[in-house]
Parts: sequence; C-alpha cells; structure tokens
Amino acid sequence: MVILTTDQRHPYLWTPSQLATYLSTALRSSEGDPLDKEQAAPLLNFIREQQIGGRAFLSLDEEDFQEYGTLSWLKAHTELI
Repeated sequence: MVILTTDQRHPYLWTPSQLATYLSTALRSSEGDPLDKEQAAPLLNFIREQQIGGRAFLSLDEEDFQEYGTLSWLKAHTELI
C-alpha cells in the first residue's frame, strides 16, 4: 500500500513515478476486467519513459490514445478520473 501525503493525494500533482505506482495497483484490482502485470507493463513503462505526470495523463483524450497506438490504455485513464 502506498501512503500519499496531503500534497500527493490529488492526481494532478502526481509525478510520473507516483502515477505509475497508482496505476499498477488500480489496474490489477479494478472491477470488471482487471489488467495483469504483463498487460499493464507497456503503459507503465511509457509513463516512466515519457515522464508523464498526473496532469498530463489526465489531459489525454481518446485521440491521444489512438495516436500512441493503443486504446487499451484508455481504461487506465478512466480508472484515474
């Protein structure tokens, strides 16, 4: 379990590392169709490599996910918002 400080509780303020940590847990435990570690890895690696923080991630839309080549990442986006 990751404990966030008051300043870190708002997803807009999350660093790429905090976002990846949250999503790795949230996507595996989501209701409906959870992603396993292998399915989530490309998204988590992309977030870390591209240094995408919470604000940038939340501003992405369906067209952005299509541009990156995978709509499966859209699930992670909707999990967060």
